[in-house]
Amino acid sequence: MDKKRLEKKFHGGRRMFIIIERVLFIAPEKTILSHWEWVNLENITKNKNIFNESIRGFIDSEGIYFYKGENFSIDKKGELIFFEKLNKIVNKININHSIHVFGGMIPQKEIKKWPPKNDYGTIEQILRDINL
Repeated sequence: MDKKRLEKKFHGGRRMFIIIERVLFIAPEKTILSHWEWVNLENITKNKNIFNESIRGFIDSEGIYFYKGENFSIDKKGELIFFEKLNKIVNKININHSIHVFGGMIPQKEIKKWPPKNDYGTIEQILRDINL
């Protein structure tokens, strides 16, 4: 399979979100765009600096993944922003509470889902621990 087909297959198999200035945006299901293409198309932002400072991620059958920037990193501030929106994400999308939440990604050369840097536990555990 060529690179574009692999990207579209990956993109279509997950549900994207982005948190810009603490406002949550969720892409429609089966969107085959990248985050940058989606936020541009929907006029969410066209500012690359704002985009790179925002928390973005995706949900698939295995977990919720979140990160920021071109290096797909995560820091304490990003964690706080994400976790304050977790309950809203879970309520807007029918998500299995037994899947895990992952922060940061380890970029790879291959076109596939990259391994996460941090595993925070299941949605159920996290929501219980933060009393939501």
